[in-house]
Amino acid sequence: MEILVTAPDTDESGDTLRSAFSWLREEDDLRGRVHLRQAPPQAGQMGSPWEAIVVAALSAGGAVPVLINTLGTWIRNQRTTLKLEVKIGETSIVIDADRVKANPDEIGLLLDKATRAATHLEITNGDATG
Repeated sequence: MEILVTAPDTDESGDTLRSAFSWLREEDDLRGRVHLRQAPPQAGQMGSPWEAIVVAALSAGGAVPVLINTLGTWIRNQRTTLKLEVKIGETSIVIDADRVKANPDEIGLLLDKATRAATHLEITNGDATG
């Protein structure tokens, strides 16, 4: 299973994704599974910005909760208002800094949604690992 984390309202530099990536790769349960992906370069550009954080081979019962909790902790520690979008299969989960800071239960709700989406994807793909 592959999970994508994007920052749809981020600046062009990709600083938001780089910061979240640095935070995620320090988490023991995610180490070695987290990578940055660049967008394809536009015509006339020498390079391209970071497009997404790719988190590979996670199981619904294992590292998915760690991913959501870690992103929630990271976003709570940011001084700016931002959003991250986590895509698990066909399900998109938006982690909004304002909502997370205002409502401590928000991460729990997002965690439940992410776990259900990952479990559904594992069952659909026939690779449930429990």
